[in-house]
Amino acid sequence: MTKLNLGDINEKIPLQKAIYLGIQHVLAMDLYIVPIILAGILAFNTQDSAALIQMTFIVAGIATLIQSGFSLKLPVMQGPSYIPLGAIGALGKSYGMAAVYGALIPVGIAIFLLGKPLNKFSQLVRKFVPPIVGGTVIVIVGISLIPVAFSGIYTGPTPLDNMAVAGASAALLTGFILIGCFIKAAHWMRLTSVLLSMVFGTLVASQYGMVDFSSVADAPWFALPELMPFGTPEFHLVPIATMMFIALIVLIETTGTWCAVSAVTGAELTDEKVNAGANGEGIGYFICSLFGGSCYWLFN
Repeated sequence: MTKLNLGDINEKIPLQKAIYLGIQHVLAMDLYIVPIILAGILAFNTQDSAALIQMTFIVAGIATLIQSGFSLKLPVMQGPSYIPLGAIGALGKSYGMAAVYGALIPVGIAIFLLGKPLNKFSQLVRKFVPPIVGGTVIVIVGISLIPVAFSGIYTGPTPLDNMAVAGASAALLTGFILIGCFIKAAHWMRLTSVLLSMVFGTLVASQYGMVDFSSVADAPWFALPELMPFGTPEFHLVPIATMMFIALIVLIETTGTWCAVSAVTGAELTDEKVNAGANGEGIGYFICSLFGGSCYWLFN
């Protein structure tokens, strides 16, 4: 992978620019898709679905601050993985979500200990997960999600309406990038091209009746997060063993992304960073068990 000239990853940027880029990345990474799919699998009511989505954002934010600022210290963002959706849905139906979140506690402790103080995770990564393996897993996961993207995106009245909205969004995105590249004073348009294209694309979609803000209008402006919204965590052997196995699979994908971020930014992925990243993952699992967000975290 060719290293890009991105400057120092620890460079301080203005608060205004940081806010723009942060909002853009949250929207572009579709953080809300996994809890929506999971809520559908588990047949959640509106209240539980909303709680799952809200807690996913809260947990992702807290875990991102911990991982990027104190543990791995690379420009990464934590978010839910698509890999365990089927397993979590099955466990949730059989044992209840309290058992799923209860399983995250021993899983989080085990992954944390693999990092520091045991310093074993980096050894496992170097031996069993070379960059080619992690990169291949990332590609396969992306390909497997193509049907999900198509079924979730194209919801317009007719295929022509879908094509019109998609074409307008793509044209806007391309236009903002080109303007930002060739006009120095409009450099900010390139940085916020995704956010701008989503805003204007949504306006275009509203003209075709694809946008409904009624639920947003009915929602409260401010609400405090609720600890353990799906009940007190329960501990059962089968969910714990299943989640432990899935956590190791997700860590392979996660480690591949660490390698990709390291290669692109030029920041060396040392053993110390890898082990610290495992600490951050373990803490993320534990936080998720308390707040009830979508389970299992990876880097985006």
